[in-house]
Amino acid sequence: MIPTRQSAQMYTIKGVKKVATILYLSNRLVQVIDAREKGKAVTVHNIWQEEAPEGSIINGIITDEEAFLSWIKGFFTRNKLPKKEIVLVVN
Repeated sequence: MIPTRQSAQMYTIKGVKKVATILYLSNRLVQVIDAREKGKAVTVHNIWQEEAPEGSIINGIITDEEAFLSWIKGFFTRNKLPKKEIVLVVN
């Protein structure tokens, strides 16, 4: 579970109400969560996580932009993640 201090914005996508894709950046760990709100509950449908290349992100700060961008594009492509309406959480 990813700790957050406030609720992530939920969006309406393709007729499904209140959907959120959350991108969480920590030290080297990058996580993406697909969540949906139904009534008063939030259900996590999928979680993807990988470590970014060493030295490309440190404590949520991108330190090697070229290496990180190349890697994150591949991460999104490999996992068929949406590229719009994403909530970014930096720890």
